[in-house]
Amino acid sequence: MIQSDYRYKCLVYRAVDGDTFDACVITADFGLFNRMTSWVRLRLLDIDTWEKRGDNKDKGKAAQYNAWQLFQGDCQVNLCHLLTEKDKTGKYGRWLARLYLPVPKDWTGSTTTNPITGDKCIQLAVALEEQGHKKE
Repeated sequence: MIQSDYRYKCLVYRAVDGDTFDACVITADFGLFNRMTSWVRLRLLDIDTWEKRGDNKDKGKAAQYNAWQLFQGDCQVNLCHLLTEKDKTGKYGRWLARLYLPVPKDWTGSTTTNPITGDKCIQLAVALEEQGHKKE
């Protein structure tokens, strides 16, 4: 479990592949029109999905598609919460994070409690693993 003070709201706008996303992270919120944001690339912790190139590119594209579909449900403008272990980038310049999304209406997989809001949510890495996208 993450022991971290690095908690943010973010707007995910692109699934690069099954475990990497581009997002606008709200780093400080001072009110309705007064926010500080950063555009970052996020890498999910706890899962490694297939790549979109190479011998398993079909599995990689399926992981990317299914990950993006989780944002297309009832999420309001792809807004979710993220936790990071450290407030810096990893080896490839990406934030290493866990993403928490609101539970879609037709969701049948496991849910958890959002560590930021206390609401019922899904953790994206767990959802992708349940759908069979974790690389063996």
